[in-house]
Amino acid sequence: MSMGDTRDRNPELHGVGGWLAFLCVSLVFLTPAAAVIEIAQILLVLDAEPYDRALGIAFDIGMTASAVVTGIGLIQIWRNAVRLAKTYYFVNLGLGLLIGLSALLPDSPAQNAILGARLCIISAAWLGYLYRSERVQNTYGKNTVRDAAEVFK
Repeated sequence: MSMGDTRDRNPELHGVGGWLAFLCVSLVFLTPAAAVIEIAQILLVLDAEPYDRALGIAFDIGMTASAVVTGIGLIQIWRNAVRLAKTYYFVNLGLGLLIGLSALLPDSPAQNAILGARLCIISAAWLGYLYRSERVQNTYGKNTVRDAAEVFK
C-alpha cells in the first residue's frame, strides 16, 4: 500500500491528533524547553573553553530550529513534512550513535553511553511511528497534502 492509497484505511485516523499531535507538541515546545535548559548548563560550566561553549550553543540552536520547523510543517501538513521529520530523526539517531560510541574513548564521561542510548531509542521509536502509522499515511498521503503552489495563490 502506497502513501497515497486510501483504500482499507480508517477514515477517523486523519489529521494532526493522537500520537502525531504529541510528536508535534514535543518538537515545537518540549525540544526548545530542553534546549534552553541545556544551553543554561553549557553557560554554567566555568572550566569549558569559549570555543566549546559557542559550538555547543550553536549546535543546540540549530537542532532546536530544525525541530520547530519540522513540527510546524507537520502541524500545517506540508508536502515534505514527513520527509523532514524522518530526516530530523535519522540525524538524531546518528548523533545518538556518535555520543554513545564516544563513551568508549578515554577520558569520556560514562554518561555519554546513557545519553546516546536514550537518543537512539527515542529517535528509532519516532521513526518507526512515522513509517508505520496509519494516521501519518492518511494525513500526509499524496491526495491530502497541500501543494506549495496552492498555498501561495
